[in-house]
Amino acid sequence: MSKVLSIQVEVPEAISEQSLNFAETVARQAVVIALQQQGELTIREAAAALGLTYEQYLELLAEKDLSISRFEQDPTVLPLRNGQRQAAAVNLTEIDQWLDELSEGTEHVTPLPPDFSRADIYGKHP
Repeated sequence: MSKVLSIQVEVPEAISEQSLNFAETVARQAVVIALQQQGELTIREAAAALGLTYEQYLELLAEKDLSISRFEQDPTVLPLRNGQRQAAAVNLTEIDQWLDELSEGTEHVTPLPPDFSRADIYGKHP
């Protein structure tokens, strides 16, 4: 069962229907984006809620200078450039944070020796 968020804003009677429709669209986008950015909706769910494709939703985020949350992306729909799929730009701070989280609890693991090489894995095999 889904929930309904109802927001009522009192505006002057002279506001045109066109302006009210535009304001309603912007408000709907703001709510959906806020829920997606908080991790309550996936990008696909947010896109569907706004009647957009995955790519269109990502473009909307870019237009608003917002990033996707926590590396969530579907590599099967990344844009093609010169026939190749291109990875989206990623925030380096987020990568560092993700790597720190990934390495938590590994303090007891012995690091590899500084002279570790391919030969240690494959021996005499090429």
